Amino acid sequence: MAVAPSPARQTGGERLRVTGLVQGVGFRPTVWRLAREEGLAGSVRNTGEGVVVELWGPEAARERFRRRLLAEAPPLARIDGVAAEALEAGEAPADFRIEASGRGPTTTGVVPDAPVCADCLSELFDPGNRRYRYACLNCTHCGPRYTITEAIPYDRANTALAGFPLCPACRGEYEDPADRRFHAQPTACPRCGPTLIFREAGAEPAPGDAVAAALEALIAGQIVAIKGIGGYHLAVDARNPDAVARLRGRKDRGGKPFAVMVANTASLAPWVVPGEAARHLSDPSRPVVLLPKGSRAETVLPGIAPDLDEIGVLLPYAPVHHLLFHEAAGRPTGTGWLDEPQGLVLVMTSANPGGEPLVTGNAEVAERLADIADAFLEHDRPILVGCDDSVLRARGEGSGVYLRRSRGRVPAAVPLPEAGPSVLALGGWLKTAPCL
Repeated sequence: MAVAPSPARQTGGERLRVTGLVQGVGFRPTVWRLAREEGLAGSVRNTGEGVVVELWGPEAARERFRRRLLAEAPPLARIDGVAAEALEAGEAPADFRIEASGRGPTTTGVVPDAPVCADCLSELFDPGNRRYRYACLNCTHCGPRYTITEAIPYDRANTALAGFPLCPACRGEYEDPADRRFHAQPTACPRCGPTLIFREAGAEPAPGDAVAAALEALIAGQIVAIKGIGGYHLAVDARNPDAVARLRGRKDRGGKPFAVMVANTASLAPWVVPGEAARHLSDPSRPVVLLPKGSRAETVLPGIAPDLDEIGVLLPYAPVHHLLFHEAAGRPTGTGWLDEPQGLVLVMTSANPGGEPLVTGNAEVAERLADIADAFLEHDRPILVGCDDSVLRARGEGSGVYLRRSRGRVPAAVPLPEAGPSVLALGGWLKTAPCL
């Protein structure tokens, strides 16, 4: 995509209006860094329409900035357009700064939720890090976005973290343009952020480590409701046929298949034939991927997908998921263990009574899952928009088609040709199943 050339004079200024998915992805820190590296003064701010950048400096430096902005945009960003206009002659600012968000009509988008990134995983498993084993860690490059956003511009006050004031250490990171967590709106730590607890049905939160208690319950055959990014999952040990059957009965699942979560692709054998399709497991949306059953599927995972030749598999995408597998592996240091086969396999199915919407709130979970869950592993970060797991079926030559386009894929737009066919879109807000 080409950037419209600026009509500004050789040493003048220009205003860039950037549209697309450019909020909540580290876009302003990237602009700040590029402007400083090119010796430009000015400002950047979020607006209801996207991001506005004002630049002052030589035309050659501004041209390099525009090229680099497209080439070095953050990984979660999507630039749809950059419109440039000249600024009236005036006194240029002394430096480049990040300004408070502006208001106005809202046309910009919110990016989908993203799986925990490699840098955050390193912190999660580093005993010397202050976010060691913290279930709600994230940064500019990962974590919840769509499911915690109440309004645009994407500022902390408009998210589910509005009720969690930052501690001094987190505030320092949040205000440092050179930090990975600069203006990362959901950022938090054990001192100031949401808290993870484990409790059995009808009981108060249990003392001690919540993840260890939840894993113990799962290994004992209990059904545990786990709060993640877009809602709760109902989880059981997939290797326990009695637990799987009990979950199937309580949820009134009939003969429908369950999806299972494993630590990594190395843990799939011998009950799945991974092949080329397994690469979809690492897609940024971390979907449930339908994979062919292996020769020992019915022996290792009985009752998961009866009378079918495929099993739905997904990888951990929220810190709490990684922590469960980390606990099962004996809490190794570092991330190397994520490349090694792990034995734990968890059924992870949407936490809702049969035919009802997904459970997302702490206040409703005890009532709506009273006849299903034995225990709960949950945090107190609100989920503002429920979002189920995406589901993908692999096709030939490594391609795939989404059977359910949800967490990790929404609310990204699906571009359609202007002269294309008429399209009928029927929502899944309450899992409606209309018939025409």
